[in-house]
Amino acid sequence: MKLNSTNLVYLLSIMSFSGFTQDLYITSGYAIDIMGATQMYFNGLELIPGTDFKINGANALTKTNTPINSESINRVFSFESTIANFEGDLTMHYKDTELNGIIESNLVLLLEDEMNVWNPYTSSLNATNNTITYHFINPVSFLSVTASDGTTLKTDEFENTNIQVYPNPTAERVEIRTPLHVETSLFDATGKQLLKTRNSSIDISNLGTGMYLFVIENLQTQHLKTYKIIKR
Repeated sequence: MKLNSTNLVYLLSIMSFSGFTQDLYITSGYAIDIMGATQMYFNGLELIPGTDFKINGANALTKTNTPINSESINRVFSFESTIANFEGDLTMHYKDTELNGIIESNLVLLLEDEMNVWNPYTSSLNATNNTITYHFINPVSFLSVTASDGTTLKTDEFENTNIQVYPNPTAERVEIRTPLHVETSLFDATGKQLLKTRNSSIDISNLGTGMYLFVIENLQTQHLKTYKIIKR
């Protein structure tokens, strides 16, 4: 369906009161077609595509207050499936209470790509309205959006180590393979912590279907990496 601004407000109202835990849910086999220059606002994430744009199902958007690491804010937007070939303005709204100790003027936008790599984009910050915006001239595909301290972006042993987290999706267990000494925290889509363990094999068979966040901490350096796992 084609959306204009009026239809979009109506659509989001339906989503807000239909019982979904997600901020956006698109059933498999359906899609949302958005006309260029139409504003899409999903509970703090704003997209204004420069050209006609489509979000395919099955897809869902969730917002959590679990940072991806100690240098990012306490707000992360995650899509279940990749948002492909977006061009235009992407704006993230945040609260002062979510800065996680970061100096606000240092914020940059971070997008997670299909390979689960977080990429920084030096952005336009509006500290009065608590927004951070980037204008994408070239198409970009992404799974998640957050903001981070642009002065501390760096890599270390943890970032360069091949951590294997599999299978994904899974119905029963998640295996974590890494030579480092790590601890894993498991969060649901609302940001509620479900467990913390140093085991390399984690049983999730008793959890409901949906998306979960596995936050893996290098116990030596306290650096964190976040992985999205789909429970079938």
